[in-house]
Amino acid sequence: MTDPAIRNPRVLVVDDRPENLLSIVTILEDLDADLVTASNGQEALELILDGDFAVVLLDAHMPEIDGFEVVHLMSGVQSTRKIPIIFISAIHKDERHVFEGYNLGAVDYLFKPIEPDILRGKVTVFLDLFRQREIIRQQAAELKRVNEEMERRVAERTHELSEAEKARRQSEDAMRSLFVHSPDLIVSLDFDGEVRFVNRPESLAQFSHLKVGDQFANAVQSSSRSRFLRGFRRAILGGDRSAISIAMENERWLQIRFSRIGGQNQEPVILVFATDVTEVRALQLQAMRNAHLVTVGILAASIAHEVNNPNNAIGFNANLLRNISRDAMPILHQVAREQGPFELGGIPFEEMDETVPRLIGDIEKNAQRIKEIVSNLKRMARNEGSGQRTAVNFQHVVDASCAILDNAIRKHSAQVAINLPDSLPLALGNQVQLEQVFINLILNALQALPTSGGEVRVYPAERSPSGRVGVVVEDNGCGMTREQLRLAMEPFYTTRQESGGTGLGLSICHKLLTDLDGDLEFSPRPHGGVRATVILPQYEPGLGAPDDVI
Repeated sequence: MTDPAIRNPRVLVVDDRPENLLSIVTILEDLDADLVTASNGQEALELILDGDFAVVLLDAHMPEIDGFEVVHLMSGVQSTRKIPIIFISAIHKDERHVFEGYNLGAVDYLFKPIEPDILRGKVTVFLDLFRQREIIRQQAAELKRVNEEMERRVAERTHELSEAEKARRQSEDAMRSLFVHSPDLIVSLDFDGEVRFVNRPESLAQFSHLKVGDQFANAVQSSSRSRFLRGFRRAILGGDRSAISIAMENERWLQIRFSRIGGQNQEPVILVFATDVTEVRALQLQAMRNAHLVTVGILAASIAHEVNNPNNAIGFNANLLRNISRDAMPILHQVAREQGPFELGGIPFEEMDETVPRLIGDIEKNAQRIKEIVSNLKRMARNEGSGQRTAVNFQHVVDASCAILDNAIRKHSAQVAINLPDSLPLALGNQVQLEQVFINLILNALQALPTSGGEVRVYPAERSPSGRVGVVVEDNGCGMTREQLRLAMEPFYTTRQESGGTGLGLSICHKLLTDLDGDLEFSPRPHGGVRATVILPQYEPGLGAPDDVI
């Protein structure tokens, strides 16, 4: 089998008689070559000038331009003079014509009728020669390419070595400057954690007294020391460039990065880079929270839209089923009287009068419930009029919030007791913003509850300042210390960082209430749990039209 990269050899057969062309092509068709035919000398010359042939089988006697004239013309062209020519003749059999053919450059002279085996044998020789020339040509081209590639690589490698040496000197100078002027604290530690080098200990107050020979871990705040030591050991064992964040004094955060360097002829050490990332961390958390809130709004609007369509179909079909059931029951009763007791869907027919209306009623009730939840989601997703203050009924706000939190309430197996009397004054606020506040407060209360016996209560505040109205959300959960309650509304403060808390929920609630001239207060319950009180201005007639009540 030939190399697929080698060109397939071509054989040109020239004869003015079609039957002769067919005969020669038939003899050669089983050879691994492309057979090309021409019926006269002019056509043969055009083909020869247009392509490369392994051998040309040329009829000596043809009208207009005979085979001898074709060979003569080929000998005058550099690209065709070396193409092997085999004359085939049925007329010019005398020695004079044979010698003339050889003198013109033909490699052989055959007489008709042609012996097939002889013709195939002679053509095969030239096909093999063509393939050998192709292999040699390709090898020469490949050798030239390899030599050029080697020369290029040598030149590139020489340039790389020169640039590497230049870069090494520049790197050494840059490293010296980095250690001296870096805003980060850079410390070199041996594998025992002892300081070998420190660049600017005064850059971070917590490490201002650090010096060579100290144990670096002792300068780390005790609550974060174990995390630092784990990262330090990972860097020793794995050599990976790991990073951790640890708490510092005054509620600041430090990012510690480890990098193992050295080895072989140089004693390995661990480089520690310490950066104050408090502000960066705060900005990242704020950005994450903002993105989350935007996503929640988009999802809420999308879900509300998508759920409405199938829910409308459920409600319509439930009403249709009720009508079908009403019309079918007399017929089924007649069947029962005539044929005796039977079952439908595994339910005895005698129970159908009670069961079917109850099942259809449950479908309609839950469809209506879905409709209410979707309506609440739509209101939360819309921001139009969010700054407008109107008369707000706390009962409606809390009911809407609990409807949205229904799954969370079921998940925590909790009781949510709402005790807001009809006599509770209306508040001056914003429905959507207050729903967001109560969703946060009730959800926080649910997450603080014990695994069993948990309860969240919502009731009016016992005492409210004049002209104000307050509502309390309290739980009997794990509770918070007074210090934690004092910090609860600070941005990014959370007691549930490990479970994904961002520390922004209560801060946002406080901001929303402040914008509404309201307030949010926290206090501990005597027997465990937290009490959160929402306070808003009381609605007074004249501040809003009666139909502004939500």
